[in-house]
Amino acid sequence: MPWESISEKKLDVTSPIRWPHPLLGTINLNSDASVRAHSRHTGEGGVFWNDEGRIVAAFAKFLEGSFSMENDEFLAI
Repeated sequence: MPWESISEKKLDVTSPIRWPHPLLGTINLNSDASVRAHSRHTGEGGVFWNDEGRIVAAFAKFLEGSFSMENDEFLAI
């Protein structure tokens, strides 16, 4: 079978990946976009983190249109 579930596949993980907290008194925005191949639909979203690493706001949106990946990433913010 060409597709395996993660539980069926052994992952080689050597160390956890951690996001650094924003600088004291600042807020960090992590955003991303998703495009389905051969579709005119795009999904964008983001999370705002404070300097304690807590989520202070989040958003997600759905757009119709055909954009480049660079434009989709920009539209996410």
